[in-house]
Amino acid sequence: METNGQKAEERLCPKCGHRQMGGEECGHCGIIFRKFEERSGQRVAGRPAAAQNAHPQGVAGLPPEIMDEPDRGGFLSGRLLMMLLLVVATAGTTYYFTKKPPEPAQSQVAVQGEQRGSVPNRPEAATAPANQQSLSQAALPMSGNVVEDARNATVSVLTPWGQGSGFFILDTYIVTNKHVVEANADEAAEMRRKLDALRRWIANERERQGLIMQDLPKVRDARERDFLAKQMGEWQAELAKAEQQLAQGEERYRLFTRPLAASDIKVRFADGQETTVYGLRTSPKHDLAVLMMAMPNQNVLKAATEQDGLRQGDRVFAIGNPSGLSHTVTAGVFSGYREDRESGEIMLQTDAPINPGNSGGPLLDEKGRVHGVNTLILRNTQGIGFAIPIKAVFDDFNLTTP
Repeated sequence: METNGQKAEERLCPKCGHRQMGGEECGHCGIIFRKFEERSGQRVAGRPAAAQNAHPQGVAGLPPEIMDEPDRGGFLSGRLLMMLLLVVATAGTTYYFTKKPPEPAQSQVAVQGEQRGSVPNRPEAATAPANQQSLSQAALPMSGNVVEDARNATVSVLTPWGQGSGFFILDTYIVTNKHVVEANADEAAEMRRKLDALRRWIANERERQGLIMQDLPKVRDARERDFLAKQMGEWQAELAKAEQQLAQGEERYRLFTRPLAASDIKVRFADGQETTVYGLRTSPKHDLAVLMMAMPNQNVLKAATEQDGLRQGDRVFAIGNPSGLSHTVTAGVFSGYREDRESGEIMLQTDAPINPGNSGGPLLDEKGRVHGVNTLILRNTQGIGFAIPIKAVFDDFNLTTP
């Protein structure tokens, strides 16, 4: 085709790839070739200047003829994009399936909190990386086997009314608190008061419901009568529930106040096994009791001597069963020796958490020696707990230190 006596030059739009004969404007996308040249510096004739300067091997290993091929219909950019995506996807997939998976991070918390025998295939320290091995050794110098052995010598003491803790002080003797195996007089009185109040409420409610049932047929208004009948159903359900609570409370009170036999007491070991005891002795001086086992136990805590006395700030551990959480270990410091104003008894004060269920458990030092029997906490305070010195156990029950 000729225009004004000149042969029209074939043009290729550098923006959309449209091919046309002559013209100053792309018939497909509408750009002005001259302005596009001034802006981008490309030559609009034949193929784009960018294609002329392309790497001889093409892009990402594609053959040069693909890069040089005219874009018929404007699909060159789409084909290139698809092939580039295919190359990237292939490379990414190959890397994913051939790379070595990362090693899981070692949790220092998990190592400190684990219990021997509860985690199968526990790796030995020699197999750990050097840096992790040094971290583990630095993090566990005060517990390690010392705390684990003490935990294995600690038991849960189960009675008809609750649960406490204890530990082997000799191979057949378990020491605990007297209040764990004996009913508390104040608690028994409070239980009796609540049961009597519930009994009076039940009697009054029965009388009230009986009167309503007598008057119900006399109600003439049908809607009011239906409403009262519905209410009676709810009141009767509440009464039945209260009667059931009273029966359960009376049985618990009977167990709470009757003399406790040794066969009523069970002990649960660290591995979950349970057994009964055959003997029970209580101290007339201290809140202490000993339970006697028929079979000797190899896990026995070593009692601290007078030469092993604690100093303020020394690290201590408490082991027990707070709120039913079996064989829980807590840590703190020894706060000092305290004298009871009424009895003159010397107590060991600590800020190691002692909660309901910890009563009767051991208070240990860093070497695993038992210094006291955890007994009580100061009401309306935090971090003020007390233990009876272990010497009192041997004195009160005439036991010989092994």
